[in-house]
Amino acid sequence: MIVNRKLFCEILDAIKFGLSKSKSLESMLYFQFTGKYLIAYNNQILAKHKFESDFTGFVHANNLIRTMNKITDKEVSIAVENENFIIKSSKVKLKLALLNDEEIKERTDIIIAEVKKCEWIKVPENFLECLKLCHFAISKNESQNTLQYAYINKDQMFASDNNRIALTPLSKKMKTMLIKHDVISVLSDLDVKQYGITKSHLHFKNDDDKFTLSIRRVVGKYPDFSEILEDAKKGTEITLSSGISDNLEISEIFSTEFDSSVTIKIKKGACFISANSDAGKMNTKTKIDYKGEDLEFHINPTFLNEMLSYSSTIIHGEGKVSLQSKNLLLITALMEKD
Repeated sequence: MIVNRKLFCEILDAIKFGLSKSKSLESMLYFQFTGKYLIAYNNQILAKHKFESDFTGFVHANNLIRTMNKITDKEVSIAVENENFIIKSSKVKLKLALLNDEEIKERTDIIIAEVKKCEWIKVPENFLECLKLCHFAISKNESQNTLQYAYINKDQMFASDNNRIALTPLSKKMKTMLIKHDVISVLSDLDVKQYGITKSHLHFKNDDDKFTLSIRRVVGKYPDFSEILEDAKKGTEITLSSGISDNLEISEIFSTEFDSSVTIKIKKGACFISANSDAGKMNTKTKIDYKGEDLEFHINPTFLNEMLSYSSTIIHGEGKVSLQSKNLLLITALMEKD
């Protein structure tokens, strides 16, 4: 069969997120051709794109991607002959090994059947925006269980890494779910419009129904941050100037494995930032519009800078600083320093 090389490469690129990162799971390093779909599956995620073919089987993903990217022809021929996957262009003829893995096929068939029975629901209009707002506050530490996920509960989305808490309102209610941090960028690229939940998986797709992402459901208890959220607006309001962001970026070079904090001193009309480590010292002074009592606290400069990208006004409270904008409540824990 003849395929448009560029479109074929785009499909491969779209689903490759579903491939395994472990070489020990051999068949999960392969793209699966089903006759109706092209699939990448790694036991946690199934990425499926419509692709009509007159053959079935598994082809090594990396070898196929590299081959197709090297060919320059607009169209290429792909076929199966004698248990080989054949690629022909005007200048090249290649044979790639073709596998058949009945165990993996049974698993992917079950998930495809789930997708067919799935009841699709429109996601909130601001769903992807909320994921983007929460993404940076999600833990990337595999040992932190449900904190590796964005937590959706009715019309709110939460994220936390135990140092920061992000809360953003959804424009309409959703079913309760946990979405792992490494899936969020894929959902954004997919431009998700609909979702569904079956017994074992969460399913997402866009309106053209060509590409579906199925993610194994995770059911776990998310921490209750209600008391912290209720106290978020209590404290002293401080409006910082734009120049402070540049100083915070510079201060990051003084962070060490043992101390990733800077000292912030707020006095009438000025904000002082100081950092001290084996890498050197730093002291800055920036004018701000502040007339309250003197304050001093220690904070991760990267975290504070992230906050300032949403609002120049923060609230200093006991053990934390927070900000409240129209679409986001963000809380960052202060650090202790001897």
